[in-house]
Amino acid sequence: MKKKRMFKCVNLKYTFHDDWAFEIGRNYELESEKKYSYEFKITDEEDLTYTFLAPKECFEEVKKLIGYKLVKPEYESAVTHIIWGGHHELNSMKGIHFHKGSIAIDLLEKAGVLDLWCEPVYQETVKIPKINGVELEVKDDMISFGEYSLPRECFSTQIRYICLEKDMFFIGVNEMNEIREYLKKI
Repeated sequence: MKKKRMFKCVNLKYTFHDDWAFEIGRNYELESEKKYSYEFKITDEEDLTYTFLAPKECFEEVKKLIGYKLVKPEYESAVTHIIWGGHHELNSMKGIHFHKGSIAIDLLEKAGVLDLWCEPVYQETVKIPKINGVELEVKDDMISFGEYSLPRECFSTQIRYICLEKDMFFIGVNEMNEIREYLKKI
């Protein structure tokens, strides 16, 4: 299943529609992406659904917060005193000291230092590769490109390229490398 991307309206200056279509600060689920604009479906109070195009400059992608990390290592001692009374050391997993939802975040917020001593860490957005204009889709152990499906192991080996001669479907060296990098990140 494809994850829906969320975008926050940050500017109404360049929108093509009446101001009622979008609200600054509100999140919208992306329907599709064009070269210069995003397409959104908006349902009003009467359950009528409208499709709107809006310039990309008016929106920014909403990132998923996954935790916090210390801004400076000098804060570690003070943070450990707030959280554990100074009896532990901080561990960092993948650059994150405190994961979203942890008690440590609540304690640092109550002490008034979370925003001063820590910075948010967001989930990395991974660009989905397109092959011959078709977006890659991963299901179980299969990789699909529209009507074509290939086993995942085709991309974990040292195969340089794939050519399905009957339909002239070709995945070149650069595309193979892009797919391998994508599969590592998901």
